Amino acid sequence: MGRSTLSALVAAASLVMADGVSAAGPESQPELRITVRVDDKAGVQGVYLKFAKKRAAEVFAMRGVEVNWIDGEDANRLKIVAPYMILIMAEAPARLKAEMAKLRADVMGQGAPAIGRAYIYYDRVLKLNPVPPRDIITTLGDVMAHELGHLMLPPGHSNLGIMRADINMTSRRLETFTDVEAAHIREHLRRQMVTETK
Repeated sequence: MGRSTLSALVAAASLVMADGVSAAGPESQPELRITVRVDDKAGVQGVYLKFAKKRAAEVFAMRGVEVNWIDGEDANRLKIVAPYMILIMAEAPARLKAEMAKLRADVMGQGAPAIGRAYIYYDRVLKLNPVPPRDIITTLGDVMAHELGHLMLPPGHSNLGIMRADINMTSRRLETFTDVEAAHIREHLRRQMVTETK
């Protein structure tokens, strides 16, 4: 991919995020914070991952939650145990895991709430070819936010917002959690904070 194409993708992702954040209103001021460890085993291009994390964080910021990211290697070196982890899987293990779970071909991620871990099938993100086109940064960021949501919410999907079963591939507009989901996430994080301080 050429430098001009990459610059255009980053600019487009930034504009879409800025538009979505301005619509967030007063709830955009974070009242809770979470630390999320990211282990990138797929070799995602650095700028893609940076802006995907920014987009995923904006989804939570719109509902009053600040996401602090920590790279897996840094977490190991500093001996930081994050309550949530995103594992961006390399193609071969991702294919095997998806086959074992009998996932549909369009499933790009999976959450395991019991262990606080989300799995991202990056090869599936790359292979998407929607019409009209939707950039990798936007899609990866939405998948990351969606799977993180599964770690904090009851099982299931919503009819609208970031927790729908299928990403709206015709739009890059930033979506967030419904009011009910947002309240549940904030309550979940408050309970988690109480447990961690005991």
